[in-house]
Amino acid sequence: GGCSPRGARDDGCCSLASQPARRTAAPRQRGAMAALHRTKELELGSARQSQQSDPIPVLTLTHFARVPHVSFGTVRTGRSKIERLAVDNPDISPLRVTVERLSDHKGFELSQRDFVVQPAERYYLSITWTPVEAGGVRETVTFRVGCVKLLCILLGKAE
Repeated sequence: GGCSPRGARDDGCCSLASQPARRTAAPRQRGAMAALHRTKELELGSARQSQQSDPIPVLTLTHFARVPHVSFGTVRTGRSKIERLAVDNPDISPLRVTVERLSDHKGFELSQRDFVVQPAERYYLSITWTPVEAGGVRETVTFRVGCVKLLCILLGKAE
């Protein structure tokens, strides 16, 4: 058996699913966590709007999450550009995230390849692209959380 989208495997592999004991958390606790998350989101959102007009792509650490696309636009060969990816943890426990796959030959580098996102918090990952040759680039980054794989698409054009 593998991870099911609704629960953890018996061996505890799947850290994205709440354990049965955690599902019975008091509604007040869940509400407080959601309120904390909304508050942090509002604080970060207003700071983000003042820094740049483009929203930061978000990778949500949950089953069947939308795949974020990080666009670098056009970058000259040999120059570098840094973009950010927000990583959200909607769970009630800390989640360890590891980068399972990222091709080295396309010029992408991540600030961290192994990190922990605390409950109801947002972690910012910096991604640097230094194109090695002219042309369009589409790269898939595979993140692993327990036995769950999550994807992020990196896009750019080098000239």
